[in-house]
Amino acid sequence: MFSMDNISNNERREPSGEKNMRFLGYHFLKDIKFSGQPVVPKIISEGEDVDGTFFMVEKLDGMDLDDFLRLPESEVSLKDKFSVMLHITQQYEAVDEAGFVLFDRHAFNIRVLNWKAGEISTRQVDVDQIYDKKTDASYSMDDQDRFESMNDSLNKLGRNLWQSTIVNLISQELKIVDIGRHREIVELLRKEKEITMNKGTSLDIHEMALRGVVSKFD
Repeated sequence: MFSMDNISNNERREPSGEKNMRFLGYHFLKDIKFSGQPVVPKIISEGEDVDGTFFMVEKLDGMDLDDFLRLPESEVSLKDKFSVMLHITQQYEAVDEAGFVLFDRHAFNIRVLNWKAGEISTRQVDVDQIYDKKTDASYSMDDQDRFESMNDSLNKLGRNLWQSTIVNLISQELKIVDIGRHREIVELLRKEKEITMNKGTSLDIHEMALRGVVSKFD
């Protein structure tokens, strides 16, 4: 029988029951890489015990994006923070090119493993809302009907399904800049957020905006 004593220091247990889309999401994305690195934690093994089915996933170092963005500038510069946000945007583009769209991408659903220039490393965790473009199928842990209806509506309107994820990114970025010191950056991000919410936009547009922001700190 499986025992918690069998978990090594580099493993983390996750449930994988019928309603747990996280297991499915990790499987969908397990072969996708960006910058030579996987976009989700590696699944190590699967099993079943008296508590149900489960899978073991690698335990990640680093910190949640939420905690990373709160670090003072004495520890992490604004350029490094925006460079990480650029990396995450490009990571989403790799997912999109592989045929998937991710939702519910709040700061606590992203793990920052390294933010050193040239060695930035992040992972998408707790992936439980995903859209498969190849099969036009939506998967959600909660309220599947509402999730499918939302995606159908966006598709009919010709909107980019990454819209809500891009809005989340911009909201996170706005939290780390002060309008008194970086008015131009704040106004740029606010304008992009408004356009994204009202008309929709795309990941490559946000990538281009972030490249411009990062260059301002050179």
